[in-house]
Amino acid sequence: MSFFRTHEVSQNRIGKMLCYFAVTLCYTILTACKSDKPSPIIENRSVVLPDGSSNVLVINEGNFQFENASLTFVNGKTFEFSSDAF
Repeated sequence: MSFFRTHEVSQNRIGKMLCYFAVTLCYTILTACKSDKPSPIIENRSVVLPDGSSNVLVINEGNFQFENASLTFVNGKTFEFSSDAF
C-alpha cells in the first residue's frame, strides 16, 4: 500500500510543477511583449558651437551590428553638411 501512496504523491508533485511552469511561461510571454512607440522626429535643431570654432563633425552611431555608422561634416557658418565625410 505504501507504494501506491508515494506514487500518488509524486504524480501530484509533478502536476503542481507543471502548473507552476505553465503559469510562469504564460506570465513571461505576456509581460515580455512590449509595443515600440516611434520616437518623435525633431527638426530644425539649432547647432551651438564653442567660441572660435565654425565646423562640426557629427558621429552617426548606426544600427547595432549592421556596420552602418557614418561621419557627417557640418559647416558652422553656412550650416551646409556633407554625409559620409570619412
